[in-house]
Amino acid sequence: MEIDTDTYDKIIETHNDVKHVRAGIDKMSCQLDDHEKRIRVLEKCSIEDHEERIRVLEERQNRWLGRNAFLGLAVVVVLQLAGIVVQIIR
Repeated sequence: MEIDTDTYDKIIETHNDVKHVRAGIDKMSCQLDDHEKRIRVLEKCSIEDHEERIRVLEERQNRWLGRNAFLGLAVVVVLQLAGIVVQIIR
């Protein structure tokens, strides 16, 4: 029994899709294992450790927010300058 080219291509495409899905499932499984390990570690930590971790995370979040605000302001300034340049050119 011979398989035509279209059918063969669909079989190969389906096979590749299955490999891609399996790789995604494996990746998610590894991520779940990592999360479970972190949860076990956190369960063993004291309240003081949790409070310190929260403080560090809040500081990191504030730094990122500050950077993003600065970048947002820089983008606005660049866009305003671009608008001025366009008006001058016209």
